Amino acid sequence: MICITRRQIRSLRPLFRRTVLGVSSRTDVPTVVFHADEHGLVVRVTGAHVSIECVIHKQSAAAEEAVVPLDALADLEGRDDTAISIDPAIGRRVSASWSDEGIPVTRSYDLPADRKSTTFPEFPAQFVPCKAEAIEALAAVNEITGDDSPRYALDSIELRGATGEVAATDGHQLLIRSGLSWPWDETLLIHCSPIFATKGWLVGEDLSVGRTETHVVFRCGPWTAAMAIRVNARFPKLEDVIPASSRITSSLVLHPTDAQFLVHSLERLPGSEAMNAPVTLELNGKISVRAASERSAPSTDLILSRSSYTGTPTKICTNRNFLAFAARAGAGEIHLHGTNAPFSMSAGKTTYAWQPLSDDGAIPSSEDAISIASDSFCPTPPPAINRPSPAPRIVTMKATKPDITGPSHEESSTSTGISALIAEAEAIHATLAIARTRSSRLVAALRKHRKQNRLVQETLRSLHQLKLHDVAG
Repeated sequence: MICITRRQIRSLRPLFRRTVLGVSSRTDVPTVVFHADEHGLVVRVTGAHVSIECVIHKQSAAAEEAVVPLDALADLEGRDDTAISIDPAIGRRVSASWSDEGIPVTRSYDLPADRKSTTFPEFPAQFVPCKAEAIEALAAVNEITGDDSPRYALDSIELRGATGEVAATDGHQLLIRSGLSWPWDETLLIHCSPIFATKGWLVGEDLSVGRTETHVVFRCGPWTAAMAIRVNARFPKLEDVIPASSRITSSLVLHPTDAQFLVHSLERLPGSEAMNAPVTLELNGKISVRAASERSAPSTDLILSRSSYTGTPTKICTNRNFLAFAARAGAGEIHLHGTNAPFSMSAGKTTYAWQPLSDDGAIPSSEDAISIASDSFCPTPPPAINRPSPAPRIVTMKATKPDITGPSHEESSTSTGISALIAEAEAIHATLAIARTRSSRLVAALRKHRKQNRLVQETLRSLHQLKLHDVAG
C-alpha cells in the first residue's frame, strides 16, 4: 500500500498534466506510477515526449508500487495533509481511500487495458550545473514553435551545443537565444513543451542538465524531466532566412518606453479580430503604427515619439502579434529589408525575425486618423515573478534622440493617458457606427415611405379612371 497526502498530490498537478506531457488523445491515458522502496517514495509519469519524476520523500519504506490513471489526480488532490492509501491494482482496477472529516471515502479507477510500459528513461551518468537563464530561453523559444509539417519538425526546439544556443520557428517567425552552455557538442532536437514555463518545479539554484543517447534530462530539486531527442527529423536552417545586413533599407531604433507602449496598446487597436491581426508600420518623418477595423473606417495611429529611424522612408504591413513579441524584448533595432523580406531584430542575446504581410494590406495615412502619441504613456513597473517569463529579455540598447517630438509634458495630463485616449477613440468609433446604422435605417424607411406613397397615388389614379363617382350617381 502506498501512503501519500492530498497536499503532496496537489504539488504534482502543475506538471502532471496532459498539455505538459504532450498527450492530446482522450483514449491514450497516461498512468502515474507511485514507487516506494528503501530510497523513499518516487512518483513518475511518462508522456508522449517528456517523462517526469518527483521525489516525494527519502524515508525508507517497504518496496511497493501502485499505478493510477493521470486523470485520477484531480480527485485525489487537496489542500490539507489528509493521508491517502493507494492499493496496488487488482486486475485492471486500482482503489484509493482517505478520510474526509471523519467520513471514509473510497475511489476506484479502471486502468487502460493497453497501457504502455511505464519504464522511466535512464538518467545521465553526469549532470552539469545549468543557469536558470537556460530555462528562460527555452520558455521564450517554446512560445513561437508551430505545428508539425510534412517537411519540417516545426513543433521542435533546437539545442545547439557547439554555439550555446536554442532556436525555434513556426514558419512565420523565428527566435534564437544565445549565451548558453550545453554539456554536448551536437545539435539536438526536442519536442516543444510548456514545461519550461510551468510553475512549481524551477525553484532553487540547483538546476542541472545532462543527456543520454535518447533524452535530454533537466533536474531541479526533487524534479527530473527527461525530454526525448528527436531523430531523423528535419529542421530549417534559420540563419538562411535572415537577410544579410547589406540588404537593410531602414532601421527602427525602438525606445524602451515606446516598446512598453506598443505592448500595452497593440492588442487594443481596431482590427485585432481580423485574420493575421494586421497593422501598418510607417516610417516617414514620424514613426506610426496604424490600424483600422475596416478599410473605409478612420484609422488609429500610435505615434512612437521617443523612437527614431534611419534609412529609406517605408510603409509595411505586419502581424501585430509579431511586432508585440519584438516589443516585449525591450529596446533594440528592428531592421527592414524591403516590403517582402523578413523583419529582423538582434539585441543582446536575442535574434528575432518575422515575415511581413502582403503590402496590399498597408493602410495609407489620412487627415481624419485618430493619433495617440507615446509620450502620453506612463509605464508601470511589472510585478515581480518567481518563474521565467516566456517573453525574451534582451540587453537594453541606447536609442538615439528622436527627430520628431510629440506633445510636451505640460500638455499631457493623467486624464489623457493612453488608456483614456484609446477609450475615447473607441467611443467615437462606436458613436459613428451607431450613427451610420441609424442613418441607414432612416434611408430605408424613407425609401419604403416613398414606395408606399407611389402605390397610393397610382391606386387613386386608377380609381379616378374607373369613374366610380358617375356610376354611383
